[in-house]
Amino acid sequence: MSKQKPSSIPELTSEIPRERVIQDDGAFLLVSTKGLPYAHTCGLLIRRCALSDAAPFGYECLGQYRQLRKSLWHACLDSRIPDADGRTERSTGIYASELDALVNLWASRRLPQLGPLL
Repeated sequence: MSKQKPSSIPELTSEIPRERVIQDDGAFLLVSTKGLPYAHTCGLLIRRCALSDAAPFGYECLGQYRQLRKSLWHACLDSRIPDADGRTERSTGIYASELDALVNLWASRRLPQLGPLL
């Protein structure tokens, strides 16, 4: 029996139930957290990365979206580069629908301020 060489990018989908994955491009995942008792969001933008002390499971959270009120949705990114006020969270906006928040969060996944994990 031969051993397979471990990949530098682990298979995250084996850790997340497939029915929770909204979008997956091989590097990034948009995952629903709706209905989970411990979740404070409705979903997360996750990037696969190599295992490290900072990412012991091989992925990092880059952003989230959540419902603010019955008809308002908020999406934000967790930037690695602080702004002038020292904050690292960047709002992508407030939206009238969940779909708009999802689309804008997904479209923001390759922004340069979401630099690679160090």
